[in-house]
Amino acid sequence: MIEWTVEFEGRQKLLSDIRSAEVLRLVEPLRHTLVKALGRTADPDSLDGLKVVICSEKENWGFRLEGSEPAVNHAISLLGTEVLVIPQSH
Repeated sequence: MIEWTVEFEGRQKLLSDIRSAEVLRLVEPLRHTLVKALGRTADPDSLDGLKVVICSEKENWGFRLEGSEPAVNHAISLLGTEVLVIPQSH
């Protein structure tokens, strides 16, 4: 099962706990794109433990994937050209 979380100003909240229509209006198109891409997996169990963190700031939106290395790598391969993947610099 994939966990969906929204992060704002360093705090995280489960997407299912968010009631703000304004936030959902902004987040849902990105979530829909990701769900569509991740739904192409032949083995849904391969994404168990995957956490999708939708990062929202005043001027920037994006997401990051967290979880086991196999689950994250499989998710990245499914996303392919559906979304722009930018590695996080250290």
